[in-house]
Amino acid sequence: LIDLSYLQVVPKTVRPLEKQLSNESRKLWETVRDNLIRKEYSDAIKEKMAIEQKQRDSAAERKKKGIE
Repeated sequence: LIDLSYLQVVPKTVRPLEKQLSNESRKLWETVRDNLIRKEYSDAIKEKMAIEQKQRDSAAERKKKGIE
């Protein structure tokens, strides 16, 4: 095994949400995260499913057009 205890944590640097594109992960999943924080699990699941379906639809469309 490798001893990683001596390594330091490098903090993330990300743009503020308002400067991110709509398809960037933190922006895309913001509503799911907010619903989870508020313990609105049903709403979080619905939003998650909608995001994932949109991603599947987009991937299928790209494949159909030969873009991928």
